Amino acid sequence: MRVVLWSALLLLVGFACGWFAGRWWGAAEVVTQVAPAAGAARGAAMAELAHADAGAHGPATTTSLEPWLSRGDWSGLVAEHSRLVRAGADAAAATLRRALLAKVQDWLRSSDRQRGADLLDAFLVENPLDVDALLLESAARQMQGQLEAALDPLLELLGGVDDPAAVAEAREQMRLIVNVLEAQLVSRRDYPGLVRLFDTLTLRDPAFDGHRLELARWQLRTGALEDARRTLSETGLVGVTPEQRADLETQLHFALAAAEGIPVERSDGALYVPARMGGNRVRLLVDTGATTTVVSAAVAARLGGEPLPNVVRVRTAAGIVEARVLRVRDVQIGGLGLDALDVLVLDQAPPEADGLLGMDVLSRLEPLLGTPPRSG
Repeated sequence: MRVVLWSALLLLVGFACGWFAGRWWGAAEVVTQVAPAAGAARGAAMAELAHADAGAHGPATTTSLEPWLSRGDWSGLVAEHSRLVRAGADAAAATLRRALLAKVQDWLRSSDRQRGADLLDAFLVENPLDVDALLLESAARQMQGQLEAALDPLLELLGGVDDPAAVAEAREQMRLIVNVLEAQLVSRRDYPGLVRLFDTLTLRDPAFDGHRLELARWQLRTGALEDARRTLSETGLVGVTPEQRADLETQLHFALAAAEGIPVERSDGALYVPARMGGNRVRLLVDTGATTTVVSAAVAARLGGEPLPNVVRVRTAAGIVEARVLRVRDVQIGGLGLDALDVLVLDQAPPEADGLLGMDVLSRLEPLLGTPPRSG
């Protein structure tokens, strides 16, 4: 039994590790191509706006920054912008802001990168929720290879800005950075580091369930099954599809089941459990959406058992059909033994299986495993 258990666990772990690594290494190639392009587009747009405003409002152009730039007086320049805002000179303040951020963009691309970072920091002290400035700060930190630090401005933006376009851009930049961080940690097999990364993101960006789902995934990968179950039970559908959540629920439940001696097989993305019913070997496809375990009519004929008088209407891919009920004796699934089990009998079974393993069997593990999380 221990051989079966460990073989199943190793199969599950090996598949997950290969899938995760392939997924995130692919993402790492994307970010190196997309992030600079996004930054270049934003910088070009900013310079264009500054140029347009200069023509409309006169002297508040990039050249008007020179008195402060020549002295390195970042605080004085930012104070001038704040003065214009307080005075209600909105057009002049907007022109100065755009020229300032365009200069920051130019410096960040040149050998004056540190000057650009210093000026940007000074501006953010007075304007902590300026969307363009926060996105620029994140880009600057990425250029310096400080990927985790590059998340901070994006998290500030997401926590304090309601503009949908700005939120969408911050989310996309965060996705690209996180993908690279994940790929780096996976390459080093630093799975505790992955748990810490998503735990931090979940704490700092609690409204986004995508972080929480990944946290549960890596808790499961590191064997922290109870932590994974608790995290998944708190995961909603913000940034998560129902299919993603249901897939992880299935993996978690069968990791818990395997820990209690239930052998699990994976084939082409599906999970199967070998079992014995009425002294016969059967192979059941795992279906956490099925309330009751199902066997095909051909399998039912060799299981024997006791036909029951009730008929159950079942929704299938072919529509709603009527299924008869069969009471099967002597059911054994790994370390789980049942004296009797009522199963539904349908004409056909899924490919490569003799039937479906439903929640009626899995729920028998509740005293040991607790109730598995459900979608919705």
